[in-house]
Amino acid sequence: MEYEVAVVGAGPSGSLCAASCANKMDTLLLGGYDERMRCAGLISLPGLKEIGCDFKDIAINRVRGAKIISPGEVTVEVDGKTERAWVVDRVELDKRIYEKAQDAGAHTDPGWCESIKNGGLICAGGRSFTSRKVVLACGTNYSLQHKLGFDVPKRFLLGAQYEVKVECDPDFVELHFNVPGFFTWIIPLGDGRARVGLATYAQPKKHLNLFLNKLKRGARLTSEKVYSENYGVIPLFDPNLRIQYGDVCLVGDAAAQVKATSGGGVVYGCRAAQHASKPDYEEIFKSNFSGELRLHLMIHDFLNRLSDNRMDEFFRLINSHKHVLECEGDMDSAEKTLYALIKKPSFLMGFLAKSPKLFLDFFSGGF
Repeated sequence: MEYEVAVVGAGPSGSLCAASCANKMDTLLLGGYDERMRCAGLISLPGLKEIGCDFKDIAINRVRGAKIISPGEVTVEVDGKTERAWVVDRVELDKRIYEKAQDAGAHTDPGWCESIKNGGLICAGGRSFTSRKVVLACGTNYSLQHKLGFDVPKRFLLGAQYEVKVECDPDFVELHFNVPGFFTWIIPLGDGRARVGLATYAQPKKHLNLFLNKLKRGARLTSEKVYSENYGVIPLFDPNLRIQYGDVCLVGDAAAQVKATSGGGVVYGCRAAQHASKPDYEEIFKSNFSGELRLHLMIHDFLNRLSDNRMDEFFRLINSHKHVLECEGDMDSAEKTLYALIKKPSFLMGFLAKSPKLFLDFFSGGF
C-alpha cells in the first residue's frame, strides 16, 4: 500500500505526528504503543494542555511543587500553590495518543519496520509499504538510523526506577542531586507509594539501591517490597544532530528532543512532531525549539561542573530567590525561568560574587 506519510514508532511523538498528519494526508502509523512503564511520568500541566493530551483519567496524582536537595542537604522548597504537573499513567497516555491518531484517520499497523529503502518500508514477515515521507519516531531504538547512516545522539544517561512505599509529601516531588551527572527523584503517587528513580552515567541500579538504603535508614521506606522496576536510556539533546534527510526525518528521542535538565521528552517531542511532515521541518525545529533545548543542556552541563560545595552555595542562592521560581518558573521553559532570575539584581550579583568563572563560562555559550 502507498501512503503520503509513514510514521515509524507509536510513542507519544510518533502517535501525535500521525494524528497531525492524518487530518490532511493519507498516513500510516507503524508499531504498537508501549505497554511498559518507561519513564517517571511527571509532565507539566501546561505542556499536556498545549499538546492536547490533558486527558483527566491519565492523572494518578497532581503536584504543586518540588523539594530540590543539594549534595550537602541544602533544600529549596518551591511551592507553586496550585497544581503545576501531573504524575501520569504513561502506558495509558501512550494508548490515548495512539487512539487519537486512529480517530484522526491514521492507518495503524502493529508491525515494526526493519528497513527503509527508496520510500519502501519493509516490516517483519516481509510485508511492505511505500510512502513519500517517512518520520522516524523510534525512541531509543536507533537500529534504523544506523542502517540508514543517519546521525544518532552521542550522550546518554542511564535510568532506573522502582515503585515503592515511602513517606513523602503527596503534593511535592523531590529531586536529590546526589549522583554523578543527574539526580534522584521521588515522585509521589498519592497512595503511600512513589516512583523512586534516578539517572546517571553508569550503574544506575547500584546508585538507586544505595538511595533506597538511605531512605530505609531514615525510616522513610515503609515497605521493602518493590512493586515494579523499570530501566531506560535518556538521550541528551545535541544541537548539531541532523534531523532531516530529504523526505525522512527524526522526532522525539530519535532526535534527542529531550530537556537535559529533567530528562523529559514528551512535550518537546510532541511539539516537534506536529511539524515533522513539513518540507522545512528541520528549519522550523531549529528556529522554534532548538534554542530552548540548548539552554536546558547548558544548565545541565553547568550544574555538573560544580563541586558539591559549590552546588550547596548555588542552592543557598536559589533558596533566597525561590519566590521568583514560585511565581515565574516554568518546567518546560528554561529561558523564562532563567530570565526571571537574572533580571533580579540580587541574584545576578550573588551569582557573580560566588562563581564569577562559572558565570562567564555559562553565559558565553548562549548569549
